Amino acid sequence: DTFSHEGYTDPEWGHASGTHAVDKTDEDVPKAMRMAGATWDALNRFASEKKCGCHGKFDPSWWKQIKEFAEASGGGPYDRRRYSIEEIDPSYLRNKIRILRVSLR
Repeated sequence: DTFSHEGYTDPEWGHASGTHAVDKTDEDVPKAMRMAGATWDALNRFASEKKCGCHGKFDPSWWKQIKEFAEASGGGPYDRRRYSIEEIDPSYLRNKIRILRVSLR
């Protein structure tokens, strides 16, 4: 939420004025791309600090898949304001899963 909630500083209302649309990657694709890179870096820093020997090597070809995921719709006008993933049309989630080439969990 560090990225999607950026700029919403009201402690009581949070991002209410932006609805849950601000949590959708397609709301701000460049921000979602920065978030993906920062998450990768943070995970590797954590692994390094814990000395687990599991530092990953980023493959630049992944950016294409990350961008496709970020650009994929997170829901229609109704779905973008829902409070939980259970309230969103499942076709949006299935599409994101397809893009990542992972199984439904």
